[in-house]
Amino acid sequence: MSGCGPGAPSDTGGPSAATTSSFPTSSAAPTPSSARSTTATQTSGQSVTYSDSQQDYTSALVRAWGVGDQSRARRYATVAAVKKLFGTMDRGGPGWSLVGCDNAGPQPACTFIDRGQGQRLVIFYDAYKLGQPRAVLDLEFISDNPTLATQ
Repeated sequence: MSGCGPGAPSDTGGPSAATTSSFPTSSAAPTPSSARSTTATQTSGQSVTYSDSQQDYTSALVRAWGVGDQSRARRYATVAAVKKLFGTMDRGGPGWSLVGCDNAGPQPACTFIDRGQGQRLVIFYDAYKLGQPRAVLDLEFISDNPTLATQ
């Protein structure tokens, strides 16, 4: 998958993470020095690596959703966010691409788009928790065509 960096979790399948951003990508949000490296955590006897890159981190969540793996998705997002993600659409599918990330403002977020479905997915995360489990706090689906709204 394009866009996966060396610190990205080793998940396969799911969205293309080509960054064709129409949204500004900035690093205005403060980042704690302790969270600036990739972190490995033991999960059920497996070592899981969490990227400190917002693009890689949120893409790992979307890939888990794309293959219908709620257990893996819960590594990256809170239980409430995973319920919302899988409750709105069962699986993401291959059509989701990363548009870009914006760290400015009170809620840093990355936006993904599925042009075929006319949907956008905005994933809100805690910048201080990147590189650790469950940095994704909330998400929102936005329909580009109101007649196709999923909510």
